[in-house]
Amino acid sequence: VSIAVQCLSTDFSTQKGVKGLPLHVQIDTYDDQSDTKIPFHRGYCQIKVFCDKGAERKLRDEDKRAHRRKNNGSNGSAGSAAPTVAGGGSGGGGGRKKIDSGEFHESCERSQFYHSADLERPAALFVPGDDFFFDTASICSYDALSEMEPQPKRPKPSERIMIYVRKADEDIFTPLHLVPPSLGGLARAISEKYNLDETKIEAFYKHCQKGGITVKIDG
Repeated sequence: VSIAVQCLSTDFSTQKGVKGLPLHVQIDTYDDQSDTKIPFHRGYCQIKVFCDKGAERKLRDEDKRAHRRKNNGSNGSAGSAAPTVAGGGSGGGGGRKKIDSGEFHESCERSQFYHSADLERPAALFVPGDDFFFDTASICSYDALSEMEPQPKRPKPSERIMIYVRKADEDIFTPLHLVPPSLGGLARAISEKYNLDETKIEAFYKHCQKGGITVKIDG
């Protein structure tokens, strides 16, 4: 099961005190032959969404500014020999956020789903409707992950090439699109461009400039 979670960079901020968003994912499986609303299996797992690298750099900059403000406040107070890292007192100027090396976690490839013994509690966010239709005939041909794949930026180009041709008495070349790029596509393009009968084109010849010979091209 692949799940995509879209968040804003403002969801992870020092002011809010958010380092990660914990989410509870629950998947209920029902028996089609049963009329009860209680599922016969319930799987769950907890995932946590963390900010990306750009938001991490933004948070680090905010932490540095907050740390400088705290140091400026401690230097202005009388009798402070050295700033205290672990502030246990209730004096003013205490840091709002503890900086440690384990703040930013590495991404996890997958999370394990566990079996839940509580099958009666209803789902909190997503509840399928009563008219939910499951097509068993397309279970082998339907790819559930295909809709999650990013759409291509541009359609796949068709197999075609463009060549430039001209008549013996012409000085300007005319572009021809060969679809498909074969002798049949060339004959079709010439017939459409010059209003010729495609069936009357008997053969194509290629003139080699290096050897000065003319070769008949087979289909």
